[in-house]
Amino acid sequence: MGSRFATGGTAVVRLAIAGASVTQIAAASDYSLKDAVAILDALGRDIQLDRLQLR
Repeated sequence: MGSRFATGGTAVVRLAIAGASVTQIAAASDYSLKDAVAILDALGRDIQLDRLQLR
């Protein structure tokens, strides 16, 4: 993932937290399904790492 996701990724994350499906996120953000999934996958890894560091 390059810098293209730097600002748009925030919208993807916020939409996911709000309960939007990946299909809805891709449509609203103008990302492909593949890109939306990649952003959410990276988010999941980051959250897991943050939780491990808090313990």
